Amino acid sequence: MSNEQNKKAPEKKQGLVGGCCWIVVRLITWTLLGGCMALVISVLLLLLLGHQTAIEYVNSLLQGQLRYLGIYMGHSFLVHNPVNFVVTFSRQIYQWLFIDTGLINFLNQNTDQLHHLQLSSDKSINNNVSQFAGSAYPILSDYGRILITTVELMSVKLAVVVLAIPCFLLLAIAGFVDGLVQRDLRKFGGGRESALIYHRAKAVIIPVFFVGCLLYLIVPFDIAPEFIFLPCALIVGYSIAVMTSMFKKYV
Repeated sequence: MSNEQNKKAPEKKQGLVGGCCWIVVRLITWTLLGGCMALVISVLLLLLLGHQTAIEYVNSLLQGQLRYLGIYMGHSFLVHNPVNFVVTFSRQIYQWLFIDTGLINFLNQNTDQLHHLQLSSDKSINNNVSQFAGSAYPILSDYGRILITTVELMSVKLAVVVLAIPCFLLLAIAGFVDGLVQRDLRKFGGGRESALIYHRAKAVIIPVFFVGCLLYLIVPFDIAPEFIFLPCALIVGYSIAVMTSMFKKYV
Protein backbone atom coordinates (compact mmCIF):
# COMPACT_ATOMS: atom_id res chain seq x y z
CA MET A 1 0.00 0.00 0.00
CA SER A 2 1.49 3.34 -0.98
CA ASN A 3 2.17 6.19 1.37
CA GLU A 4 -0.53 8.26 -0.28
CA GLN A 5 -3.12 5.61 0.52
CA ASN A 6 -1.94 5.43 4.12
CA LYS A 7 -2.40 9.14 4.59
CA LYS A 8 -5.59 10.12 6.30
CA ALA A 9 -7.94 12.46 4.52
CA PRO A 10 -7.67 15.96 5.95
CA GLU A 11 -10.48 16.94 8.24
CA LYS A 12 -12.89 19.41 6.74
CA LYS A 13 -12.93 22.62 8.71
CA GLN A 14 -16.25 24.04 9.78
CA GLY A 15 -17.11 27.41 8.23
CA LEU A 16 -18.44 30.50 9.98
CA VAL A 17 -22.07 29.83 9.06
CA GLY A 18 -21.80 26.19 10.08
CA GLY A 19 -20.17 27.15 13.35
CA CYS A 20 -22.90 29.67 14.16
CA CYS A 21 -25.62 27.13 13.30
CA TRP A 22 -23.91 24.54 15.50
CA ILE A 23 -23.79 27.00 18.42
CA VAL A 24 -27.51 27.75 17.97
CA VAL A 25 -28.32 24.03 17.92
CA ARG A 26 -26.27 23.47 21.06
CA LEU A 27 -27.97 26.41 22.76
CA ILE A 28 -31.41 25.00 21.97
CA THR A 29 -30.32 21.55 23.16
CA TRP A 30 -28.94 22.86 26.43
CA THR A 31 -32.06 24.97 26.94
CA LEU A 32 -34.33 21.95 26.48
CA LEU A 33 -32.07 19.94 28.79
CA GLY A 34 -32.29 22.68 31.41
CA GLY A 35 -36.07 22.78 31.07
CA CYS A 36 -36.37 19.01 31.54
CA MET A 37 -34.07 19.09 34.57
CA ALA A 38 -36.03 21.99 36.07
CA LEU A 39 -39.29 20.03 35.66
CA VAL A 40 -37.72 17.01 37.33
CA ILE A 41 -36.53 19.16 40.23
CA SER A 42 -40.03 20.67 40.56
CA VAL A 43 -41.59 17.22 40.69
CA LEU A 44 -39.07 16.16 43.34
CA LEU A 45 -39.94 19.26 45.36
CA LEU A 46 -43.60 18.36 44.95
CA LEU A 47 -42.94 14.91 46.39
CA LEU A 48 -40.61 16.04 49.17
CA LEU A 49 -42.18 19.28 50.39
CA GLY A 50 -45.81 18.56 49.70
CA HIS A 51 -48.01 19.90 46.95
CA GLN A 52 -49.01 23.28 48.32
CA THR A 53 -45.55 24.05 49.77
CA ALA A 54 -43.79 23.11 46.52
CA ILE A 55 -46.12 25.26 44.42
CA GLU A 56 -45.63 28.24 46.75
CA TYR A 57 -41.86 27.69 46.70
CA VAL A 58 -41.64 27.63 42.89
CA ASN A 59 -43.89 30.69 42.73
CA SER A 60 -41.58 32.49 45.20
CA LEU A 61 -38.64 31.69 42.91
CA LEU A 62 -40.54 33.27 40.02
CA GLN A 63 -41.31 36.41 42.01
CA GLY A 64 -37.71 36.57 43.22
CA GLN A 65 -36.33 36.56 39.67
CA LEU A 66 -38.69 39.38 38.70
CA ARG A 67 -37.58 41.29 41.79
CA TYR A 68 -33.91 40.89 40.86
CA LEU A 69 -34.70 42.17 37.38
CA GLY A 70 -36.19 45.35 38.81
CA ILE A 71 -33.18 45.90 41.10
CA TYR A 72 -30.16 44.95 39.00
CA MET A 73 -31.30 45.22 35.39
CA GLY A 74 -32.80 48.66 35.01
CA HIS A 75 -31.10 49.11 31.63
CA SER A 76 -29.86 46.79 28.92
CA PHE A 77 -27.97 47.05 25.63
CA LEU A 78 -30.60 44.92 23.91
CA VAL A 79 -33.89 46.38 25.11
CA HIS A 80 -34.99 49.65 26.66
CA ASN A 81 -36.98 48.11 29.51
CA PRO A 82 -35.68 44.66 30.54
CA VAL A 83 -38.52 43.97 32.98
CA ASN A 84 -41.21 44.53 30.33
CA PHE A 85 -39.21 42.42 27.89
CA VAL A 86 -39.00 39.51 30.34
CA VAL A 87 -42.69 39.72 31.25
CA THR A 88 -43.73 39.93 27.59
CA PHE A 89 -41.45 37.03 26.68
CA SER A 90 -42.84 34.91 29.52
CA ARG A 91 -46.43 35.67 28.52
CA GLN A 92 -45.70 34.80 24.90
CA ILE A 93 -44.21 31.43 25.91
CA TYR A 94 -47.28 30.84 28.09
CA GLN A 95 -49.53 31.69 25.13
CA TRP A 96 -47.71 29.32 22.78
CA LEU A 97 -47.37 26.36 25.14
CA PHE A 98 -50.62 26.40 27.10
CA ILE A 99 -53.28 28.51 25.41
CA ASP A 100 -52.62 27.99 21.68
CA THR A 101 -52.13 24.25 22.17
CA GLY A 102 -55.37 23.98 24.17
CA LEU A 103 -53.58 22.44 27.15
CA ILE A 104 -55.13 24.88 29.62
CA ASN A 105 -58.65 24.17 28.36
CA PHE A 106 -57.97 20.43 28.42
CA LEU A 107 -56.65 20.60 31.96
CA ASN A 108 -59.50 22.78 33.20
CA GLN A 109 -62.17 20.62 31.56
CA ASN A 110 -60.76 17.40 32.97
CA THR A 111 -60.20 18.78 36.45
CA ASP A 112 -63.73 20.23 36.45
CA GLN A 113 -65.17 16.88 35.37
CA LEU A 114 -63.21 15.06 38.07
CA HIS A 115 -64.25 17.64 40.63
CA HIS A 116 -67.93 17.27 39.74
CA LEU A 117 -67.55 13.52 39.78
CA GLN A 118 -65.97 13.74 43.20
CA LEU A 119 -68.79 15.91 44.57
CA SER A 120 -71.56 13.97 42.88
CA SER A 121 -73.99 12.20 45.18
CA ASP A 122 -75.52 10.07 42.43
CA LYS A 123 -75.85 6.54 43.76
CA SER A 124 -75.49 5.01 40.31
CA ILE A 125 -71.83 6.02 40.11
CA ASN A 126 -69.49 3.20 40.94
CA ASN A 127 -67.59 3.60 44.20
CA ASN A 128 -64.28 2.77 42.55
CA VAL A 129 -64.78 5.51 39.96
CA SER A 130 -65.68 7.97 42.70
CA GLN A 131 -62.59 7.06 44.70
CA PHE A 132 -60.40 7.39 41.63
CA ALA A 133 -61.90 10.79 40.82
CA GLY A 134 -61.42 11.94 44.40
CA SER A 135 -57.73 11.02 44.34
CA ALA A 136 -57.03 12.08 40.76
CA TYR A 137 -58.49 15.57 41.01
CA PRO A 138 -56.01 17.09 43.52
CA ILE A 139 -53.05 15.27 41.97
CA LEU A 140 -53.86 16.41 38.43
CA SER A 141 -54.55 19.95 39.62
CA ASP A 142 -51.32 20.24 41.62
CA TYR A 143 -49.12 18.76 38.89
CA GLY A 144 -50.73 21.06 36.33
CA ARG A 145 -50.18 24.13 38.52
CA ILE A 146 -46.54 23.37 39.24
CA LEU A 147 -45.95 22.57 35.55
CA ILE A 148 -47.33 25.96 34.51
CA THR A 149 -45.40 27.81 37.24
CA THR A 150 -42.15 26.01 36.35
CA VAL A 151 -42.53 26.85 32.66
CA GLU A 152 -43.17 30.49 33.56
CA LEU A 153 -40.05 30.47 35.74
CA MET A 154 -38.01 28.90 32.96
CA SER A 155 -39.24 31.43 30.41
CA VAL A 156 -38.24 34.29 32.73
CA LYS A 157 -34.80 32.77 33.26
CA LEU A 158 -34.40 32.17 29.53
CA ALA A 159 -35.14 35.84 28.88
CA VAL A 160 -32.52 36.75 31.50
CA VAL A 161 -30.01 34.55 29.67
CA VAL A 162 -30.70 36.53 26.49
CA LEU A 163 -30.19 39.79 28.38
CA ALA A 164 -26.92 38.49 29.84
CA ILE A 165 -25.34 37.88 26.41
CA PRO A 166 -23.98 41.48 26.11
CA CYS A 167 -22.05 40.94 29.35
CA PHE A 168 -20.28 37.96 27.78
CA LEU A 169 -19.68 39.89 24.56
CA LEU A 170 -18.18 42.92 26.33
CA LEU A 171 -15.80 40.82 28.42
CA ALA A 172 -14.95 38.74 25.34
CA ILE A 173 -14.02 41.90 23.42
CA ALA A 174 -11.99 43.18 26.38
CA GLY A 175 -10.19 39.84 26.62
CA PHE A 176 -9.54 39.81 22.88
CA VAL A 177 -8.03 43.32 22.91
CA ASP A 178 -5.90 42.52 25.95
CA GLY A 179 -4.78 39.29 24.30
CA LEU A 180 -3.72 41.17 21.16
CA VAL A 181 -1.62 43.53 23.27
CA GLN A 182 0.02 40.61 25.07
CA ARG A 183 0.62 38.90 21.73
CA ASP A 184 2.39 41.97 20.32
CA LEU A 185 4.53 42.24 23.44
CA ARG A 186 5.43 38.57 23.11
CA LYS A 187 6.12 38.91 19.39
CA PHE A 188 8.43 41.91 19.71
CA GLY A 189 10.04 40.52 22.84
CA GLY A 190 11.08 37.30 21.16
CA GLY A 191 8.67 35.08 23.08
CA ARG A 192 7.24 31.80 21.83
CA GLU A 193 3.67 30.79 21.24
CA SER A 194 2.20 27.77 22.98
CA ALA A 195 -0.21 25.63 20.98
CA LEU A 196 -1.10 23.62 24.09
CA ILE A 197 -2.18 26.66 26.10
CA TYR A 198 -3.95 28.10 23.05
CA HIS A 199 -6.08 25.00 22.47
CA ARG A 200 -6.76 24.50 26.18
CA ALA A 201 -8.01 28.08 26.55
CA LYS A 202 -10.06 27.80 23.35
CA ALA A 203 -11.73 24.62 24.59
CA VAL A 204 -12.96 26.36 27.76
CA ILE A 205 -14.89 29.25 26.20
CA ILE A 206 -18.07 27.62 24.84
CA PRO A 207 -18.54 25.04 27.65
CA VAL A 208 -18.27 27.72 30.36
CA PHE A 209 -21.00 29.77 28.68
CA PHE A 210 -23.36 26.81 28.31
CA VAL A 211 -22.65 25.46 31.80
CA GLY A 212 -23.38 28.89 33.28
CA CYS A 213 -26.67 29.10 31.41
CA LEU A 214 -27.67 25.56 32.39
CA LEU A 215 -26.74 26.16 36.03
CA TYR A 216 -28.85 29.30 36.15
CA LEU A 217 -31.82 27.53 34.56
CA ILE A 218 -31.88 24.57 36.95
CA VAL A 219 -30.69 26.06 40.24
CA PRO A 220 -33.50 25.27 42.73
CA PHE A 221 -33.10 28.31 44.97
CA ASP A 222 -33.42 32.06 44.72
CA ILE A 223 -30.19 33.62 43.45
CA ALA A 224 -29.36 36.83 41.61
CA PRO A 225 -28.30 36.22 37.98
CA GLU A 226 -25.09 38.23 38.51
CA PHE A 227 -23.69 35.62 40.90
CA ILE A 228 -23.73 33.04 38.09
CA PHE A 229 -23.21 35.00 34.88
CA LEU A 230 -20.52 37.42 36.05
CA PRO A 231 -17.99 34.71 37.10
CA CYS A 232 -18.69 32.76 33.90
CA ALA A 233 -18.26 35.91 31.79
CA LEU A 234 -14.96 36.68 33.54
CA ILE A 235 -13.72 33.16 32.83
CA VAL A 236 -14.74 33.50 29.18
CA GLY A 237 -12.97 36.87 28.87
CA TYR A 238 -9.82 35.58 30.54
CA SER A 239 -9.80 32.47 28.36
CA ILE A 240 -10.11 34.59 25.21
CA ALA A 241 -7.26 36.81 26.42
CA VAL A 242 -5.03 33.79 27.02
CA MET A 243 -6.02 32.21 23.70
CA THR A 244 -5.33 35.40 21.75
CA SER A 245 -2.02 36.05 23.49
CA MET A 246 -0.81 32.55 22.65
CA PHE A 247 -1.84 32.71 19.01
CA LYS A 248 1.02 32.07 16.58
CA LYS A 249 3.52 34.87 16.23
CA TYR A 250 3.20 35.36 12.49
CA VAL A 251 -0.04 35.09 10.52
